Amino acid sequence: MSIGRFGRNWNDGQIGFGSESYSDAINAGYSASEINDFINSGSMRAGRRATDMASAGATAQRQAASNYQAQVNAANAKNAAYESRINDYQNQINSFNAERSGYQSRISDFTNQVSNLSNQYQSALTQSQEYQREASDWQDQFKDKSAEYEVARGEADRYRNEAVGQQLRAMKSGATTGGANSTTQRGGLAGGRSQYQRGSNDDIDVEKNISAESGALSNKGAAVKKMNTSQRRQTAPQGRPNQGLASGSTNGYYASRFG
Repeated sequence: MSIGRFGRNWNDGQIGFGSESYSDAINAGYSASEINDFINSGSMRAGRRATDMASAGATAQRQAASNYQAQVNAANAKNAAYESRINDYQNQINSFNAERSGYQSRISDFTNQVSNLSNQYQSALTQSQEYQREASDWQDQFKDKSAEYEVARGEADRYRNEAVGQQLRAMKSGATTGGANSTTQRGGLAGGRSQYQRGSNDDIDVEKNISAESGALSNKGAAVKKMNTSQRRQTAPQGRPNQGLASGSTNGYYASRFG
């Protein structure tokens, strides 16, 4: 239906579109611009007041629409700016997530390295403790062997001292050293000869063992040097070795042997 239906009869009996017709059209849902267009079309005479109202309403409506569009445009611009910032934030978040992933990977690598180092440390600590136990065992064995060595050395010193003492006693008594069971024949000394009889093989072995362990028969010590000197004097060639005995004097004979 056209806006013309809101026209009314004026005082002259003719239909016209006045202020009351304008109000009826607005209440019916028509806009001021539509009413203004209807009036400007000239299809129905319109009163001045209705024409001013329609024109003002149309202008206000256009301004409102312009303002609304400006607001919409501003809102759209802001929205675009927000979207741009959101995109920037999203890019930053993506970059942060990538860095975080890299950090997590590095943290995982560091964790594995720390775990490996901890395992290596525990292994090295266990091995070190084993070495310490072995070292302690070797130290205990060394102490035991050292104690055994001291005992053996004491025994060797005792055997050496006994052997030297026996030979010194034999030398002082005028006997020839030939073992524990050696016997000296005095008749042989009287005849100018040194005769003796060997003991058993066991005595010889004992004497050899004592010599090997203690070094009693080595060229060390004043007593042994004295004995070796006496032995060299016995074995050295002499023109008349039994001259003292032949003359009946034994002092010179022993003096020549132990001098």
